[in-house]
Amino acid sequence: SKSCQYQKYFLPGLYQKHMMRLLKEFPAEQLLVVDGGALAKGDPQPLVQKVLSFLGLNPKSFPQETLPRLGRVGRGFPSSAVQQGLQKLQTLYNRPNEMLACSIKEDFPLRWGATAGSHRSLQTTCDHLAGEIPDVDVEDLGLRASARNLH
Repeated sequence: SKSCQYQKYFLPGLYQKHMMRLLKEFPAEQLLVVDGGALAKGDPQPLVQKVLSFLGLNPKSFPQETLPRLGRVGRGFPSSAVQQGLQKLQTLYNRPNEMLACSIKEDFPLRWGATAGSHRSLQTTCDHLAGEIPDVDVEDLGLRASARNLH
């Protein structure tokens, strides 16, 4: 059913909703949100240093040569059907990803699915959304209806 698909596939992708729950329980200073996609760029060192620093550990205690190199896996060019599906997902999750970026004060959610250089800056996005960042109930933004139109 459409309701089952909504619950199973759409809601888990609303990262902002999950983050708001965490922020109700923990101060933002105790949370570190990282973009796992940074690992696919081939050099895990900047991300590892960010995590170690956040944990209060000395990043220099983990020399770069101890970290594996992660190379990009060539997957070819996606078919037009896949591109259309990705475009629908990008459109559907655009607003929640903007709210996530403002909630965590990181701009990487703004780049998810965006063409290089096409996303707004974090400051511009947050200024645009001022007063609109909801509490926990993100699905009340009319996204349920949008999710039904995915197929």
